[in-house]
Amino acid sequence: MLRDRTALDHRGPHGIRANAMKTADKQHGSTPVPLLVDTDIGDNIDDSFALALAARCTATRLIGVTTVYGDTTTRARLAAGVLELCGLDCPITPGCAVPLLEPTAKVEQPPLLADCLPQGNFRPLGASAVELWSAATEGGAMQAALLCIGPLTNLALALRCRPDLFRMLQILIMAGSLACPVAETNVRLDPEAAYIVVHANVPVTVVPLDVTQRCAFEQATIDRLAQHDDPLLRQLGRGSRQFLIRKDRAQVVPHDAVALTALLHPEWFAFEQGWLEVLLHPPSERGRVVFRPGRSGPVTVAVDVDRAAVLDYMLQAIGVKP
Repeated sequence: MLRDRTALDHRGPHGIRANAMKTADKQHGSTPVPLLVDTDIGDNIDDSFALALAARCTATRLIGVTTVYGDTTTRARLAAGVLELCGLDCPITPGCAVPLLEPTAKVEQPPLLADCLPQGNFRPLGASAVELWSAATEGGAMQAALLCIGPLTNLALALRCRPDLFRMLQILIMAGSLACPVAETNVRLDPEAAYIVVHANVPVTVVPLDVTQRCAFEQATIDRLAQHDDPLLRQLGRGSRQFLIRKDRAQVVPHDAVALTALLHPEWFAFEQGWLEVLLHPPSERGRVVFRPGRSGPVTVAVDVDRAAVLDYMLQAIGVKP
């Protein structure tokens, strides 16, 4: 049962859907949100959709991209490939490649979609993810948003060594599942990092799997993208097809792009305030999250979504005409 259905109760079923782009212009005006993205692009196509949305949306100004987990250099090239198709150049740097406590064999493997997505060029900055965030936000003095759509290793390190960066930084995370009895991937791959983040007493907004998975694309949408004249949209469509084949999935869910939309259009989501617990023991429950509602808690969790409004907005923002 929803306790804080802010923004969902007063809408008709189609009003937002028909005016998604108009609402975006009205809400954000001419001042785009400075945005940092921390991504594990390459194992799922949803990171590519999120970067495309961040690059093409008029409501954001992408000021830096960092990569996390595994082959972070190849992930940086994949991020550069998406941004090149968008005609955008911004700082990109590989971040932490291994979990805080448990390096695993999978870390050495290339990203699943590395051979079927475009790889671009990026200028090595010789900086860590934390250093890029610091430079991009003028040492934490500039208001900006940080979207974390992979394991939370870079964020946990930043909270430990540079907590001053988060005075002006709005943190949004795609991670966790409130209903699933097993750990969601972004938490499972580095549960200690997730534990540090949710216990740092820093305001964080979490968009969990329970909400994002309601926003699956229809197969007709994927087919339309794969045949599109726009090179970016065509790559997103073809990459989606490969993801479905390689992961034996029935649907493409743009989890990470849904999380970004929650930042830009919170009125299409319902949220609850409270505390999020990341379980580290016993091994069978490691990485599972538990949410305790409470208005004084530092974590804001999305609990519901207007699927039609979000999907229509995302597609229009990346260049798909109605």
